[in-house]
Amino acid sequence: MARKPKATSEPKPKPATTKPGHDPLLMRLAEQIGRGFGAERMRREAASLIQELKTSMDPDAVRDRLEEISEHLAAGVEATEEQACEIDSSSKSAKSVYDGTLAALKATHEAFARAAQSVAA
Repeated sequence: MARKPKATSEPKPKPATTKPGHDPLLMRLAEQIGRGFGAERMRREAASLIQELKTSMDPDAVRDRLEEISEHLAAGVEATEEQACEIDSSSKSAKSVYDGTLAALKATHEAFARAAQSVAA
């Protein structure tokens, strides 16, 4: 029995902004931080991603995208800081993981916030 060929349809255009939690760039950053990447490594990762955005979009779109990412990262920093009271203060390893995660988040946020400000208005 022969299979019917799949109907081809035109690809749907991507929305200008993505739904929170479904942004591939933010998901990539979260995955890297979750894997234990340190602050310096995250600064380098952010610089690389920022450069990719700058070469693939016009300046207005880049600035908007960088601001959007920066806002999400700021919310992540705030949420992480609020979780500090939940860390077992007697556990040095838990405190170390928390401190590393917070430092990586802050470094990533600072990189994107600085880049958003540096893009000409």
